[in-house]
Amino acid sequence: MPKIFLVIPLLGTVLGATSAYKQGVSLEAFIPNLLGCLIGYGLVVYLKTKTFKKYNLAAVFAAVAILCSSLLFSGIESVHRWIPLGPLQINASMIAVPLILYGMLFLEFKFLPLILLGITSLIHYLQPDLGQSMSFATAAMVLIILSPNISWIQKFAGILISFSAILLTGRQPDSLPPVAHVERIFHLIMGQPIGSMSPAVATSATTARVSGAGD
Repeated sequence: MPKIFLVIPLLGTVLGATSAYKQGVSLEAFIPNLLGCLIGYGLVVYLKTKTFKKYNLAAVFAAVAILCSSLLFSGIESVHRWIPLGPLQINASMIAVPLILYGMLFLEFKFLPLILLGITSLIHYLQPDLGQSMSFATAAMVLIILSPNISWIQKFAGILISFSAILLTGRQPDSLPPVAHVERIFHLIMGQPIGSMSPAVATSATTARVSGAGD
């Protein structure tokens, strides 16, 4: 992977935070994004080590436990996506899902990817979190389809579970009102001079939305 891709999340966070700040949004709203970038860079280093591959199964189930722990907290208006960390609310999927997906590449047990797909999708349904459900289920489905160690019957099951998870979670709309600097981050950026001069750069800033600011 070209190293330039490692810069995009940080660039997106900086551009998104700058544009939102000019519209009156506190920079504190983007601390989770910055924290997500730092955690992500740490994971990139860790995932390339032999240690992760050695303890892959334990790391994956630890990630599932982190994701599941979000259901134990009070949440916001019956939505349980976050883990409180002092004054911050960290989206559990932001930490857990990359580990789960990457770990699925190295699992030697044929049925475990399907089990992980089912468990993680169920947690997203219970949270509920349609955005994370769609992102995870789609990525997991691609991994399962491309895996040489999984039979076509299991691949079909993976496709069925993925689509079912997305459809069922979509029927669980949350009651949270839309947040301008999250759902409309692209419009905020395009309203700035840098967005007008370079739509391509502005588009990259929407990665701030992906990393879960205020989500």
